[in-house]
Amino acid sequence: MEILVVLVILSLTVGLTLSGFDSGFAQSDRKMNIRFLQGLLNQIRNTSIVRQETRTLFVEMDGAGAGRYWIESDRQDEDRGIEKKTFLKGATGLYGLQKPGKELQTSGVVSIAFLPQGLAEECRFFLTLDSGAYLAVTLQAVSPRLLTEETRSPGSVS
Repeated sequence: MEILVVLVILSLTVGLTLSGFDSGFAQSDRKMNIRFLQGLLNQIRNTSIVRQETRTLFVEMDGAGAGRYWIESDRQDEDRGIEKKTFLKGATGLYGLQKPGKELQTSGVVSIAFLPQGLAEECRFFLTLDSGAYLAVTLQAVSPRLLTEETRSPGSVS
């Protein structure tokens, strides 16, 4: 009987530990993707200012959480050989994008313009979380800082 009690306690301990690891990996993926998104958007904004040209980020979504992106400039000679790259990695997927006053888009291509004055088109990225919730990441027009907010239904964040 004592051995049975010890085995039950050990199995509970191992189960709780493993669930903590999964949660930790999901948190790590989420933080990594937010840092990636912050870096990518800042890089595009800064390049647009330095080169004094409009740069456009294109995000292609497949409706299943995967996405690819590429960047184009308003100078036609630089747009040759555009390479599409994976947008987000890990457990946190891209659910959709929403521009102010427009419907949430979960598939297709969305473009976000960055102007030479440092302005960007406002846009909200919705990332899926393991909990069934969504993380709304808002690109502001003037500020390079991203705003994040967890929500239960995408497109409903004010």
